[in-house]
Amino acid sequence: MHLQALQRRYDDRRGSRIERGYDEHHERLRLLCFRRDEWRCRGCGWEPDVVRDCRLAGIDAPPAEVVLDELRRAKVAGERHLHADHVVPISGRNDPRRLDLDNMQTLCNLCHARKTMKERGLRPVARMAVPVPER
Repeated sequence: MHLQALQRRYDDRRGSRIERGYDEHHERLRLLCFRRDEWRCRGCGWEPDVVRDCRLAGIDAPPAEVVLDELRRAKVAGERHLHADHVVPISGRNDPRRLDLDNMQTLCNLCHARKTMKERGLRPVARMAVPVPER
């Protein structure tokens, strides 16, 4: 079976993002999670370029909408971006941990995929080496 058809079947079975509990309440919590974690992946430390550039320049992070726009663009382009991950996976819309900030962490898409694979009993892909800048 073609990969896209498999993905469609999987997506149909799991329901829409709203049906799974990712509504406006979750969106607000997601933003609080990102801000609390300073827009940085708790797994590997990756942060969006706009946040890193501000940090290196010694200035405050840009407005949330600027960072969110960069993250949206990166996700659509298939580039690294951030997820607000449930530390303990939720069982659905009525799970009391769904809107618990203490059960949230910021992860980049690579760390999030690795965590999800591990939770599902799959072998995670080896961590990608981060290039060290030459001096």
